[in-house]
Amino acid sequence: MKTENLPDFEANAGREFYFLTLKLPYSAVSTPHAVDPTVTDFLDVTAEDGSQLGFVILREDSTVQIVDAVTGEHIRLTFGKTPADNLQRQATDALIQVALVESKAISVSLAEIIAYLQKKEHLAALGTFQGLGDRFKFLGALLEATARPSRT
Repeated sequence: MKTENLPDFEANAGREFYFLTLKLPYSAVSTPHAVDPTVTDFLDVTAEDGSQLGFVILREDSTVQIVDAVTGEHIRLTFGKTPADNLQRQATDALIQVALVESKAISVSLAEIIAYLQKKEHLAALGTFQGLGDRFKFLGALLEATARPSRT
C-alpha cells in the first residue's frame, strides 16, 4: 500500500464545493458538473447534526482518496501490487543511496590519508590507502548496476 499526501482543500468549504472540485456524483437526479468517471463509489461522511466531515472516494484503479472537510487534509491510498517499473525504480534508488554512502566513506578515507600524510604518519596513510581498493570495486559495481536499467 502506498500513501500520498495530496494538496489540501479549503477547510469547511461546504458540501457543494467538494462535490464540484472532486467531480462527485450528486445524490440528486442530475449533476451540475461532469462527474469523474473513475469514481466507482464514495462515502459522504457527516456528523449527527448533518455537518460535513469529509469524503471517502473509491476509484477504478484501487485507490482510495480521503478528504477531511474540517481540516482540508487530502490523502490517497493505493492498494495492490506495485508495478514492475516502480519496483525497478525503488531498487535503483536503493542502490544509489548505498553508492552515495560508500562514496562518502571513500571521501572520509581520503581525508584521513591526507591528515596522516600531513602528520608524517606514512604507515597509517598506507594502511588506509590499501583498504580503499575494495571500496572502489564495490562502488564501481554499484554504479554499473544503477546504470544498467537506463540502457534498456
